[in-house]
Amino acid sequence: MQFARFSLVAAAFAALVLAAPASEARDAPPVPTNHPIAAVIEDPDFAAHTQGVTFYFGNQRHPAVAQRIEQNVTTRRPARSRRDAEEACQNALLNSLIALRNYALTHGGNAVVNIRSNTNLIEFSSTSEYQCVRSGRRVTAALKGDIVRLR
Repeated sequence: MQFARFSLVAAAFAALVLAAPASEARDAPPVPTNHPIAAVIEDPDFAAHTQGVTFYFGNQRHPAVAQRIEQNVTTRRPARSRRDAEEACQNALLNSLIALRNYALTHGGNAVVNIRSNTNLIEFSSTSEYQCVRSGRRVTAALKGDIVRLR
């Protein structure tokens, strides 16, 4: 009887110890991956979906700002990850840029400058790369940028 009780307690303790890391892993935020911006902005669909607004990533040079409309506008648009990961990330970036475009046009802007990734509220600024996060069946590209009217 004593042995059975000890075995039961030991089994329960082992299950608790083994379950703890799995629980912590689920609570950890997904890790972002870096992808080239060029793959999206050089695609013919990019120009069709983003007409009327020009995008400048990171500290990329741009014409003089005539009016600063709003700083630090954020967007986080998903894409389904049925496709391969790279294509899904490109689609998520395009979706986020379309959202920034629509916001800029609605508020009188013609450009978005200082665009940077804003994954898990941690900024990543680059003129050549953006960050993408895959979580289950969803892929997202979170961006932050400044809406402006350029001269």
